[in-house]
Amino acid sequence: MTVPFTHSRPILWGDTDAANIAYTVRFLDYCLEAIEEWFKGVCKTDWYVLNMDRSTGTPFVNANIDFKAPLTPRNKLHTQVLIKRLGTASITFHLRGLRDDDVVSFEAQLTCCFVNNKEMTSIPIPDDFRQNIESYIEAGGTVQAAGSQ
Repeated sequence: MTVPFTHSRPILWGDTDAANIAYTVRFLDYCLEAIEEWFKGVCKTDWYVLNMDRSTGTPFVNANIDFKAPLTPRNKLHTQVLIKRLGTASITFHLRGLRDDDVVSFEAQLTCCFVNNKEMTSIPIPDDFRQNIESYIEAGGTVQAAGSQ
């Protein structure tokens, strides 16, 4: 398992705004894209399968993004996904977006809660996911281990 999990993507022309930098609202998309890839890599499932086959959702209940440096189509974005907190029914992620030149573009914290999709009530994180997440944390996939703040 590679820690921290890192999702890389280009910044495309369609990601930019009139200032010729990545449009502010796209950063939340970048975060969600990286977290979904983290779910595939660490929890061995994607959100579609989780929702459709297990009737389990992970709606986000909090999001916070601090912008540090702009992104343009000249950059490739490398988003690191770390765990800040693992609760009974929730996960708080810490994400760090790095450009190819290792400049930090953004840092974000997003919290999702596991829910039963049929009743829309919170449920404990399923045991198979919790085991994989705990293994990721033990391998160094936490904010403290990575030296983030």
